[in-house]
Amino acid sequence: MADERLLALKERAAAQLMRIPGVTGVGLGGRERAGRPTGEIVLKVFVCRKQPLAELTAGETLPPQFEGVGVDVSELSVAAPDALPAPADTDPLPPEDPLTPGASTTTHIDWDTKRYRPLVGGGRLQADVIGVGRGTLGCLLVHSTDPSKVYALTNYHVLAAIVAGQLPVVNVTRIGHPGLTPSPVKNLKAGIGVFAGGGLDTVRDAALVQLDVGTKWRAEIVGIGPVTGPYTVTVEDARRLAYQVRKRGARTRLTGGIVESVNTTITSRTDGVLTTRNNVLVVKPNPNDTIRPGGTLIFSDGGDSGSVVVNDNAQVVALHYGSDEPAPGVTVRKGCALPIDQILQRFQDLERLPVQLATAAKNGQVHVVPKAQPTAAPPEPGPAAPGAPAER
Repeated sequence: MADERLLALKERAAAQLMRIPGVTGVGLGGRERAGRPTGEIVLKVFVCRKQPLAELTAGETLPPQFEGVGVDVSELSVAAPDALPAPADTDPLPPEDPLTPGASTTTHIDWDTKRYRPLVGGGRLQADVIGVGRGTLGCLLVHSTDPSKVYALTNYHVLAAIVAGQLPVVNVTRIGHPGLTPSPVKNLKAGIGVFAGGGLDTVRDAALVQLDVGTKWRAEIVGIGPVTGPYTVTVEDARRLAYQVRKRGARTRLTGGIVESVNTTITSRTDGVLTTRNNVLVVKPNPNDTIRPGGTLIFSDGGDSGSVVVNDNAQVVALHYGSDEPAPGVTVRKGCALPIDQILQRFQDLERLPVQLATAAKNGQVHVVPKAQPTAAPPEPGPAAPGAPAER
């Protein structure tokens, strides 16, 4: 079945199955039996907790298939944003990044407070907005036609205190890296640019920060390297349950996982605001032998919001925005992200900002945000040609 027909079928399934108590999401992916992928494309139906069939009522059971497509059940609690208030910068730093992508439990001091210059993706970010926490600078973008405009990409909820009504103002609100401080003098050094646009809606949770003139930057992500371009994860990619991705967040650093589901319908709560999206990519964290007994395997944690999800070819596939909410009995916390192609298109459609991923062919290519070139004045009108009619 073509992806377009599968997507339409998934929308019909979501409209029906999301009414069942305990169902948190419906997407498309691969079937898993006894911990092994079968290679079959199915509807991935996510529930808060799997329960034996005998413990479910008639209204809580799921069908084995929907319109001829199999149903595979997996766990995912209600997705919550991964932006949290940060500890003081004087708190001790956690150990260095693991050598291989994995996941681990985190504590309140697990923050990357390093100041990256030249600027790269994967570091901490904060807005000069009352009541906001701190998140992650995902990667760098460039304006498609104006080389003087370079942007950092993150989540909108990282820069906005939505319920409190404290929102960033375009071309006014300052953004800092690794974070802002009570000292205006220090903020002059920490500041990297101003809020340029973005929002939170049924397609995106994304924001742009236009970098200051003179800012040095590289089209790279900490621990991942140069970005090579965008990629859209397909249903076929997800079918194998082996499509590897990574993200570099300011809280959990470098973690990896596999794409479990694409085009997933999920309702998320952001600052008390419920938003249903039909385009969510769900990432299941890779196994990690270093998890201590009683620990939780995670793809992300509070503070990782705004990081980008990257495949093995260093292509950005999605913008991470949240994960499973911590809860008793949760031993695996999956990540939720939004397709990068739709994020970029939204900036074009709503803000009239044609942006694209900044890419690099090798490590270490340093760029500097240039000054905008003045617009040339139109030429003065010349004398009328002989015999030309006079203007009325």
